[in-house]
Amino acid sequence: MIVPNDTLWITKYDIKNLLCSEPEKVEECNLFLDVEFLASNFTYTISHLHIYTLNGFDNFLNKLKNDDIYWNDKLFSSVNFWNSNNKL
Repeated sequence: MIVPNDTLWITKYDIKNLLCSEPEKVEECNLFLDVEFLASNFTYTISHLHIYTLNGFDNFLNKLKNDDIYWNDKLFSSVNFWNSNNKL
């Protein structure tokens, strides 16, 4: 998901849901959902939603374009993990 610049904030909570930090402006974050839904006889699981500001998404695309290690880590790490554990 992409949101306007200067509109994305995060804060940290402890295990008891007590606030641990002041809100801070960021350019990207993950929102963990762990939601399943059924569509066309398939069950889909959405583990998380990666949220970027417009500038954050631009930075992400530039890193993908210019850094092969970042590309492999961000886009293929779950595939590599699955393949190594399931011996495809």
